[in-house]
Amino acid sequence: MEERLHHLIEELGGKHGVLERLREIPTIQEYIVPTVLLRRDEGLTAASFATVRQLCDEYKVDRVRIRTSCEADWSGMIDTMPSPPSTIGKLESNLDAVAEALRNQRLLNYARDEGSTYDPDNVSRTISPFIEPPYGTLTEHPNQSDFLMIDLEDEETQEIEIVDCKNNQLPSDLPMRHVHRTREQMQAVLQMREDVRSTGLFPDDALQYEFGFHPTTRLPLLFQVRHFSKRNEEEWTIDRKNERGTSQRIFGYTKQSGMTLPVARAEFRVVAIMKGEQSGSDYILAPESISATFRAGGDLFLCPKNMRGYVPCIHTERQMALVHQNTRFVQGALRRDGFAILEMKHSAFRDLPQDGGRANVTCNGRDFLIAHA
Repeated sequence: MEERLHHLIEELGGKHGVLERLREIPTIQEYIVPTVLLRRDEGLTAASFATVRQLCDEYKVDRVRIRTSCEADWSGMIDTMPSPPSTIGKLESNLDAVAEALRNQRLLNYARDEGSTYDPDNVSRTISPFIEPPYGTLTEHPNQSDFLMIDLEDEETQEIEIVDCKNNQLPSDLPMRHVHRTREQMQAVLQMREDVRSTGLFPDDALQYEFGFHPTTRLPLLFQVRHFSKRNEEEWTIDRKNERGTSQRIFGYTKQSGMTLPVARAEFRVVAIMKGEQSGSDYILAPESISATFRAGGDLFLCPKNMRGYVPCIHTERQMALVHQNTRFVQGALRRDGFAILEMKHSAFRDLPQDGGRANVTCNGRDFLIAHA
């Protein structure tokens, strides 16, 4: 990693350090949402508050987004760092609430379980004009350099649109059934990614970009650029015997002879694992319903320990999106040199043995084979 970038991540955190480095590059500045940066030892001053008001006037909004960043959120801590909206009038009190949330024991436990170094006294904050949804995530596939995955989410309607791109090209039949963006806007998202890539700052990383759209120009604005996984491409094939799903996002490599692991499939076992009651040996996490699992667990900060494979049951396309828990779990499996299989119509999930059984999974980042062991 470039020395300047490394220094900024150490000083400001992954989220804010990367954006500050990109902001120094003229061709990237227009993509970055304007912010007021509060370093770890800085509070809101009259001057910084005036700048917040000025930015909100420029964007014609009366709300802001508070974001927080620590060094570990360059490659982890996904969806755990507080990032609440706020009215301008309640900004100071909400900053105080954020400071308290940063010391939440659940957050401290999550960092510990993930293996991330986290110090609530070493967190920077930014304040930016509130950007209305939809919001997007663009993920570079770590095992297929020509494969980009874009997920658009409207938090108000809970709708998600999935767009998979090959060779940096949008599909010819761009659907946009649920979250309506024009082809020009989506092409601008791909150009934004190309411009960030052209900086040469991230040669070994498959990146994930979080973005929204400017209220006037409707062009993309970056909220975050983070490490998703190390780039790794191997050339070997799998003689696929399993039925294929209708859509696939497959990640990670096993040995060509496969990886044999027990399956955690029943809801009670998945919850027990994530609560730390059953950590045990390596396993495949195969929840029938992520949302039901977390309702039962009662805590979005649970971190599955020892997970080497992630094969959820997926009924609808929106459940394949790399937002929220999916990104966290896919990244967690890849961090431990494992695999993740997101396949619609749940053929991969159906191929697994029942809860507690053992499966041999072969995966090459493009295809997979599952057999009972």
